[in-house]
Amino acid sequence: MFEEMTREFYFKAWLGVAVIALSFAVLGGAFYRLNADIVERAEAIRVNRQVMNQNVRLVELLAELKQGITSVDAYADRLNMLLPAKDELIDLQKYVENTGRIYNVGLAFSVQPGATVKAEGGRPGSAGFSVDARGGLTPLKRFLEGIETKSDKFLLTFDAMDMNRADGEYRVIARGRAFFK
Repeated sequence: MFEEMTREFYFKAWLGVAVIALSFAVLGGAFYRLNADIVERAEAIRVNRQVMNQNVRLVELLAELKQGITSVDAYADRLNMLLPAKDELIDLQKYVENTGRIYNVGLAFSVQPGATVKAEGGRPGSAGFSVDARGGLTPLKRFLEGIETKSDKFLLTFDAMDMNRADGEYRVIARGRAFFK
């Protein structure tokens, strides 16, 4: 009987150890799965917050842009008042030649017909031109600054310019655009 009790004791002891080990294995597997699920959900939450923050920033930028539209429209209207009509560009050559005489610069002016862009959709149009000017360095500089920045009738810009010196005189060949409404 003692032997049977010892055997029963060992059986119950091993059964208890097996149940405890199985419980640890099941709990460990469940914990591992839950941990992986928690990490996955935490990453999804982080990504969603990041997307929400980006969306909030986009809405803020959109609000700023909408607010800026009214000021842009006001500037566009003012700019449009400064621009001459396309048919007023006929006086551009006379303006450039008169300015050249003021600064003692000899020049040849020509319009580039293929370089005209129509005004459309509220955007100004532009007509291409070229200037071949000769003179001293300071007079040439003042002439170019004068026609580009000091005109109250025309809005001009230079796109390309080439300068060289020959026989004590400077020569500038410039291509530009005159804007119109």
